[in-house]
Amino acid sequence: MGSNDKTTQIIDATFKLLQDKRYYEITTDDIAGEAKVGKGTLYRYFKDKDDLLIQLASTIIVRIAGLCKESISKVSSLRERLIVLGATCQTFLKENPAIFKVINEEYDIFMKRLEEQPMCEHHRPFYELIGGIFEEAIESGELKTDHDQFFLVVTFKALMRGTSELNFFLPEQPINFEETVDFFLKGVAN
Repeated sequence: MGSNDKTTQIIDATFKLLQDKRYYEITTDDIAGEAKVGKGTLYRYFKDKDDLLIQLASTIIVRIAGLCKESISKVSSLRERLIVLGATCQTFLKENPAIFKVINEEYDIFMKRLEEQPMCEHHRPFYELIGGIFEEAIESGELKTDHDQFFLVVTFKALMRGTSELNFFLPEQPINFEETVDFFLKGVAN
């Protein structure tokens, strides 16, 4: 079994444990036991438990970005693409609540480690996807703005995250992504 296989085995075991427990309730012994590897093997592939969570979140982010890229390829306008992007993320997270939990736990770890590794690097696939949408809209003239593209990406991603969190934690008062996108396009992007 190669290094990638062990890494995947450990990440998959961690994800399975996160289905039923919070990150802080899981020990490295739990992870090693679920992955059927020695505890020392965990540290051969991951710096520490936080590094493992970050790697798991990174794997999830790449997967979500791939789904979003596929979904937005079916629509053409900036507004439609942003709505589909948000709705795809929200649907994926709603169907996979443990993943939402992982991303929130990972965010907390990142805030503590921000000086070590900027979050932007870790979330690069998603930032690039959103950045590409804005770049195309600016080049085509569909979006006219004086704002820096990075500012647009970070601001839109923050709005998406906020909308997803509200919809996840307050499902009885859902906010649709059309409202979020319209708010963004009428305010921040102009």
